[in-house]
Amino acid sequence: MVIRLNNAPVAGYEGDVGSKTTMRLFYPESAHFNPKVENNPDTLLVLVAFKAMDFHWIETILSDKKRVRKGFWKQPPLIWDVNPKQIRILNPFFMEIAADKLLSLPMQQPRKMKQKPTTGLVAITLALHLCDVVHIAGQV
Repeated sequence: MVIRLNNAPVAGYEGDVGSKTTMRLFYPESAHFNPKVENNPDTLLVLVAFKAMDFHWIETILSDKKRVRKGFWKQPPLIWDVNPKQIRILNPFFMEIAADKLLSLPMQQPRKMKQKPTTGLVAITLALHLCDVVHIAGQV
């Protein structure tokens, strides 16, 4: 299993990073990649939802509704040519485990100062639950 994060490129870097992508974890602001070029046809694109607007964004993309422009720190794609059958939404359990058990973040935090685990730590948490052995590359 190969898990890639956000908009990490594959095309043109296959000699360094390989070409297999089993899952790509992303959030709306990081979805600036071509799902058909940077992934395999059977790659699962897994939304890591950090806020309620993330769910609204994916719904508008998949159902071709009016696009959401506010509520993001960086404008997510307004048009995203993706196969809906490849989309999954990560169970918030993995975010909670990463935040509570690995980072020991308090579960109740002031809204404006809310700390969250990185997508990388969430990916490692997911891998530790799915795989017997986990190798990590490129994580800083």
